[in-house]
Amino acid sequence: FFSLFYIYFFVSIIFFFMVFVFMFALFVFFLFFHSLCFFFSFFFLMIRRPPRSTLSSSSAASDVYKRQGLFSAGFTMSGSPRLNSTVSEAQNYWHREVVAQTRCEVVGFQDPARLRECMYSLNATELMDSIPESWSADGWSLRVFDPAWRYAPLLLIDGHGGSLPYDYISAFNGSTPAPSKGVPLVIGVTQEESDFSPGDDVRNATKKQFGELITKSFGLFYGSDFVEELVEMYVQRKGVQWEPQQVYSDIITDATTLCPSLHLADAMRVGGSQPVYMYGVSQAMNSSTGFCALQAFNHFQPPYCPKYSFHAADMFAVFQPAFHPTRFNYSFTPVDIAFGRHLEDKILEFAEFGRIMQWPHFSEERKTIDLAVPERETRAF
Repeated sequence: FFSLFYIYFFVSIIFFFMVFVFMFALFVFFLFFHSLCFFFSFFFLMIRRPPRSTLSSSSAASDVYKRQGLFSAGFTMSGSPRLNSTVSEAQNYWHREVVAQTRCEVVGFQDPARLRECMYSLNATELMDSIPESWSADGWSLRVFDPAWRYAPLLLIDGHGGSLPYDYISAFNGSTPAPSKGVPLVIGVTQEESDFSPGDDVRNATKKQFGELITKSFGLFYGSDFVEELVEMYVQRKGVQWEPQQVYSDIITDATTLCPSLHLADAMRVGGSQPVYMYGVSQAMNSSTGFCALQAFNHFQPPYCPKYSFHAADMFAVFQPAFHPTRFNYSFTPVDIAFGRHLEDKILEFAEFGRIMQWPHFSEERKTIDLAVPERETRAF
């Protein structure tokens, strides 16, 4: 009897333990399922509405987006479109450089469908890690005019349904219609981008010495006629105070940033139906000693602080970092603050409404904004 009792007792304990484990597992499952449903509901609510505006800068970061129709407006600062690479050329050459640094390299280019599927499976971190080294001090020196010099690309995912016309160079003559109507766009540059970290110290150069530097840098590749025209255009300007360091930055910025951005604005205007705005910042920081928060980026002796409308001057004016004796040794003046607030107002207006009422659309007349305080309307060359 006692044996049967003990057997029944232990069987009962095991049975109730199994029931308890089953009920606990069921409870955990329903709790997990409920949390999962809540997460996805929240997630889809978060991505349901695309942002109105996105800020970007060539040297700061390159955000990767793979969802078509994400953008309802675009705002670019200091971008440097490549004039010698269409989207098709990038697909055949530049993108290979990206693929080679991902796990999709094993797929190769022989099977485009598999390669496309693999690239779309990459997460944002993998895509960012695939971007080649892209920042180089040489990018703000006369070396950029050497035909053998190359600048690694930032990653662009666009295509059909995106914001860029397909092959934007051919969009000039309308031979390649845009795949979509595009989005409202603001294209901004500063007039002396390379003053952020200029490649050569020419502060004390005479016009003759500067001309000799131009001849040495350009003559080997472009011939004497081009060099003479360049010197005449920039060095021998009449009625302008001679500022060799500013002229140095003007030459590099015009060729690498301003001119390509004008071509991009032209292509966006022709290839899409949305308004395009363009500005060039001429406002310099309001300090006689320059913007010494960037002195560490320059190797000149004696030390050099950017004095002109350098790369990201517009961003610094908008965000106005707090003074710190070692990390950010610049105090924004009332003039700097007024300029920053003026630009901030324009950005917020564009972010909310997709247009800037007081700015002209970039049209065949190439009307642009000389962004300063006060700003003025001008016409690009």
